[in-house]
Amino acid sequence: MIWALSHRADRLALPLADRHYNRQKPGTPQFVPPGRCLVFLAPAALWVTSWPFAEYVKHAWAGAWINSCFRREAGPQASDLIREAIAATKAIWGDPPPLGMVTFVDASQVRRKRDPGRCYRKAGFNLVGETKGGLLAWQLLPENMPDAELPIGANLQLVAVTPGTDPPEWDSVSIEQQIAELKAAGWIPLTGKCWKAPAGSGCAGYFLGPHGAWKAMKRRSECK
Repeated sequence: MIWALSHRADRLALPLADRHYNRQKPGTPQFVPPGRCLVFLAPAALWVTSWPFAEYVKHAWAGAWINSCFRREAGPQASDLIREAIAATKAIWGDPPPLGMVTFVDASQVRRKRDPGRCYRKAGFNLVGETKGGLLAWQLLPENMPDAELPIGANLQLVAVTPGTDPPEWDSVSIEQQIAELKAAGWIPLTGKCWKAPAGSGCAGYFLGPHGAWKAMKRRSECK
């Protein structure tokens, strides 16, 4: 696995993001739109998997994972990087949605070649249409995806909560995944936002913030 788990405001990834053709505001600290996302970084490559809620999607592949950014400037073949990024996405988010993963390619903005999006085709994607704006839509269905494989550093994000420690800030992990991890580690939900820690942890509970950040609480009465 070459990809390391990153985040939407990683300064190391920013130069790569700024050089991607779909970057809207180069130089701004965050390079991924709001919403569920996974960001992976390699020595000379950047990948973003987005998972917008279907009700807010206007294209024909609502509900699919979206590869919203992929830039490779050196290193392994692009198709190999794509397969590894998908494996890393599966390792963190679990089973893919029925429509799998989709990416959109602007043929006018990529290097001139016979088939824009060739690296996706080599990675197993199929050209399935165009958006209303003329972007080429490439899709990889779940049955053609590689097996899950954690990216470098993911164990620091996904490790089950142990007594006496604070839950990590799962910046790139969905709320659903965070909750699943807490349940697996023996935490008990008291309310929608307050969780009782396992015996021996020395903490009454935790409050789930609006952006997936966890804040330690000494008293249950603080969990509001």
